Amino acid sequence: MNSTTTRTIKAQTDQMNFEFLQGMVNRMDVSFFKYGEFRGNYRGQYSEEFLRDLAKHLRALVKKWKGGGTTANGNAIMFALERLLLYVAGGEVKGGTVPRGNTEYLMDFDNGGMIEFTCPQVPQATFAATDDDKSPGFSGLSKKEAEEFERENQ
Repeated sequence: MNSTTTRTIKAQTDQMNFEFLQGMVNRMDVSFFKYGEFRGNYRGQYSEEFLRDLAKHLRALVKKWKGGGTTANGNAIMFALERLLLYVAGGEVKGGTVPRGNTEYLMDFDNGGMIEFTCPQVPQATFAATDDDKSPGFSGLSKKEAEEFERENQ
């Protein structure tokens, strides 16, 4: 490897927060035991009404706060929400418009979360691992919960 390649790899690695990435993996592991395999829980599609409603609220928030809301040069949460909006609704970008559904924007959304984790802009931000009693839980009835309910009611 030449020195330019080494500097490039170091710069890319410095952009990652491996504690954040490992934390994501750890939480997926715990969720597997609580709720079952995610592929069984999240199959299906969002309704058009849900997507329209989500896009409407995200657009209003982005319109109100884009370029503001922080004393920093950038707003990591807004960065993430703009990418989520592009994923669910498509929209205007520098080169024109994009249709909804490009999953690359979900990676960018997660990168916004990692940036906020690394450089938190929320006052008094701290990491505190939570147990089940501090979790919002599963949104809906997980496959594992449905199977347990079925067994209990046979």
